[in-house]
Parts: sequence; structure tokens; C-alpha cells
Amino acid sequence: MKLKIFRFAPLAAVLLAAVFLHGCGYRAEAAPLASNAPAAAETTPAPTETPVFTVEYRLGDDVLKTESIPFDGSPAADAALPEGLYLVAWTDETGRRADPAAPVETDTVYYALARPVLNTGAAFLFPDEYGLLRPESAMTHAECSAALRALGNTRQPLIYLAIAGVLNVIMNLFFVIVVGIDVAGVAIATVLSQCVSGFLTVRCLLTSQELHVKELHFSGHIFKKMMNIGIPAGIQGSLFSISNFIIQASVNSFGAAVIAGNSACVSVEGLLYCPSDAVMQAATTAVSQNVGAQEYERSRSVARWSMVLVVVLTGILTVPAVVFRRQVLGLYTSSGAELEAAFTRMMIVCLTYSLDGTMAAMSGVNRGLGYSMLSAAVTFVGACVFRIIWVYTVFASVGTLESLYVSYPISWILSTAAHIVCYYIIRKKPFKATLEAKTAAA
Repeated sequence: MKLKIFRFAPLAAVLLAAVFLHGCGYRAEAAPLASNAPAAAETTPAPTETPVFTVEYRLGDDVLKTESIPFDGSPAADAALPEGLYLVAWTDETGRRADPAAPVETDTVYYALARPVLNTGAAFLFPDEYGLLRPESAMTHAECSAALRALGNTRQPLIYLAIAGVLNVIMNLFFVIVVGIDVAGVAIATVLSQCVSGFLTVRCLLTSQELHVKELHFSGHIFKKMMNIGIPAGIQGSLFSISNFIIQASVNSFGAAVIAGNSACVSVEGLLYCPSDAVMQAATTAVSQNVGAQEYERSRSVARWSMVLVVVLTGILTVPAVVFRRQVLGLYTSSGAELEAAFTRMMIVCLTYSLDGTMAAMSGVNRGLGYSMLSAAVTFVGACVFRIIWVYTVFASVGTLESLYVSYPISWILSTAAHIVCYYIIRKKPFKATLEAKTAAA
């Protein structure tokens, strides 16, 4: 029995030695012996870098300034605009008002909504029918052209104005390209061209009437008559700017795209307004000449044909502008959103612009009859007060561009109707006097 046990003793010794060595190796791996080598540093995660965002300030497609803003940082918001412009507001890419001083969390682009700086103190600047300031050579071209038209000469003022326009273009190129003065050069060219037009018009007026400068003198009686007609006419022209300011403020609430589209369409409307202005002045001249000759009955024909003429002439310009609206407005902008905004105004305002012509024609007829203040009052109530009330009532409740623009044709219809009613009332007295005089003479 002992021999059997000793036969398995070597095998057991080998197994015990293997177990012992394996245990030592495990302990050596789990707890290595200390050594003189420096211990390895513990591995720590790399710090996360703070994100940096890019902020751009643009004026149209021009980049004014670029900033790198850290996370939750605030931009400086001090991008300078080019000379001659002032900042109205900053907008985002969608055209909504934005605050550039607010912290940013992504790459951001701000667009400047800017307006030109106009020198309202300059004597040769005054508002036109859109409320914009434009230059004019005071007491020269405008006044003398009116005098020539009153005498029946409408060709010479047109020729002189065309000459001034060509000179303006040539001098603009000269001062901007050759001399190198940008904004000031354009202003100088405009003033000089208007002075040339004024000189030619004054010269024509003096030579056609065989007048001399030394024979000219002040007449208080004539001056009073001029003021009675001229001041209300000037007030009437400036009244449009009051309602236009309110409407423009409402347009601004729709963002940059609508503002740009609205401005493009207004430029087209400036062309459509030319027949209205021309017929209005012609009606005033024709009626006033017949009033001076005591031929009051002829004002009927003047009123009737003025209405027909202004509708036809305005329609001739309106129809092509509306049919080819994409090509016409494409000269001003290529943005899809801006074009859609311009189309909205054109299909409501431009398409009914003949109504503005009828209002202007009847206003000119009443002014020619000597009721300039009445004409201004009717225009003020119909075209200004009504639109302001409309903005703060109908538009405030509906809030769409269509509801804003529709105020134009409605105000033109109301004003035209009021002018016609006033015409039939004020013409009775002179017509009755003329009829009695003719009956007595017969």
C-alpha cells in the first residue's frame, strides 16, 4: 500500500509546484514589486474646447464686419455703415428685427436696414408726392414752367427739362468717375443741371413776352392771388407724405424682403404717376384760362376729357407694367421673396392707378376754378385721413399686406367722388352768372 502511495507522490509534487507558481505569477501581475522607476501618471480626459461662432454684419451682399464670438458671448454690434447712410435696425436672414447685442449660439448673419442721410436744411430740397426729398432750382424752372404752361407753351419746358436730364447724367459720370467725388459729385451735378434748366426757362419766358428784368416789379394783389392758390396746392402735395409715412411704418413690420419689394414697386409707380401729374396741370391751366375769359361752361369739357385722357394714358403704361411685371421688377431685385412682395403691391395699387389719375384730374379742375383750398381739404380727408384711419382699424385687425394696400384704391375712389360733388356745387354760381350775362346781351 505504501508503494502505491509513493508511486503517485511525484505527480502530486508536480501539481503542487504548478499551483504555487501560478499563484505567484498572479500576485506579481496584480501587485508588482516596487521599483526605482517613476510611477506612470494617471491618464485624464482632454479638456473640451469652447465653441466659437462667426457673426457677420452685412449691408445687402456687402460684408461690413466679421466677428468670432465664444459660446454665450455677445457681439460688439458696432459695424459702421458707409458714409451717407444711417442705421434703422438690424434684421436676421428672414427679415425680422434682431438684437445683435444678444448672445449667439450658432453662426449668425445680421443685415443692416439703412436709409440715406438727407440734408433737410438745404433750401433746394423739398418733399415730392412720395414724401421723398428731391432737389429743385428754387424760383426758376418750376415756377417759370408753370407760367409758360399758363400761356399755352408746354413744349419749351419739356425740352429744357430733357436737356437738364441729359446734362445731369453726363455730369454725374464726370464728377464720379473723372473727378472721384461720389455722393457730393452727384449732388453737384443735380443742382447744376437744374440751374441750367431754370436759366433756359427764365430766358424763354422773358423773350417770349418781350419782358425785361428792369420792368419786373412786385404786385401785392397778384401775390395774394398766387398765395391763395399756391399754398393750398403745396399743402395738398405734402399731405400724401403724412399717410405714406404711416403706411411705410406698417410695411416695415413685415421685414426686409417686403420693404425691398415695396420700394421696387414704388419706383414703378413713379412712372405711372407722370400722366396723372401732367393731366392735372393741364386741367388747371385750361380751366383757369377759361375762367379768365369768363367761359365757365368750357370747364365741363375740360373735366370730362381730363378724366378720359388720364384713364387712357395711365392704362397705356399700367397694362405693360403689370403683364411684364417679372421683367420690370427684375431690374430692381432678383430675390424671390422680394419679387413676391412687389407683385402683391403691383396687382393692387398699380393695377388701379387710373383711379389716382381721376382724383388728380378733378382736383386740378377745381383748383383751376379758384377753389384750391377746397381741393386740398378734399385730398387731405380722402387720401390721408382715411388711410390713417384704415391702418389703425382694418389693417390692425386683419394684419395682411393686401389689407394695407387696398386702402389706396378705396381712398382714390372716395376722393374722386368728393371732388366731382364739389365741382357740381361750386360751378353753379359762375355758370349762372355767365348764363344771365349772355341772356341780357341777347
